[in-house]
Amino acid sequence: MKLAKFTVPFLAALMSVGTTATPCAAQETTALWTWSSPSAIETEPWRFSVNGYGWLPSAPVTIKIKDKVVGAPEKFSKILDDLEFAAMAEGEVHKGPFGAFVSPMFYKGKDKENFTGPLGASRNVTLEETVWFIDYGVSYDLGVLRLGKKPDSPTVTLQPYGGGRFLHDDIKLNISPGAIGPGVSFRDTLSFNTPIIGFNTLWNLTDRWILRIGGDYGGFDVDDVKETYQFVGLVGYRFELWGKSAKVFAGYRYVHVEYEKTADIKVTIKGPLFGMGFDF
Repeated sequence: MKLAKFTVPFLAALMSVGTTATPCAAQETTALWTWSSPSAIETEPWRFSVNGYGWLPSAPVTIKIKDKVVGAPEKFSKILDDLEFAAMAEGEVHKGPFGAFVSPMFYKGKDKENFTGPLGASRNVTLEETVWFIDYGVSYDLGVLRLGKKPDSPTVTLQPYGGGRFLHDDIKLNISPGAIGPGVSFRDTLSFNTPIIGFNTLWNLTDRWILRIGGDYGGFDVDDVKETYQFVGLVGYRFELWGKSAKVFAGYRYVHVEYEKTADIKVTIKGPLFGMGFDF
């Protein structure tokens, strides 16, 4: 059951690729479908986006060790109680239809619990974790689909992407001595860097309202990650702030990870998210 504790910050850290991505401005055309031209990289200006975001997830965990299955339904309130510090951001750069992104997340948490063993023996357990979680990759805008014949009709940009999902988790566990056993001091590092591929649909509903629906799949047994996938739905609103193009957004995210090494760990985190960003 203590292994489930190791995964709590890991769950909170899975705030990843494209979470705060919002559609870029649609190409000005009245055609129902317009292919993106790779040569646009030579003529179109650089575009940058910086986003900050937060997530309010629940995080049920299933752990299998030698055919024994253990469940740990971690709620958001529990993750928040353990939190000492967290920082989440995302940066994007685009030139023509080509793009690149990086989404770093830092988490530091500490969990203290007391449990009573046989014969009423009481012991204190302290778990500390420092987590770096980074999603990164490149994207390409295939083209724009116009949902109507009018120039101001809503548009959808189709955007495949690929990259990697990186985790580095330093774990420290201390169990105080008890009446029937000595204390335990344990330290380990959970680390992987696994590939992901995904697809976004970026909707410009009006000149203000935007929508993103997409997801990705990865793992492929690279670095002990059997599979990982996510689905994201966001709605955003554009406006001007301090002379810059700004946006606020909110939505829902579902992420699943299966990690197989010393134990089979299945993690699902899901919940609402919100954020704010600037485009340059």
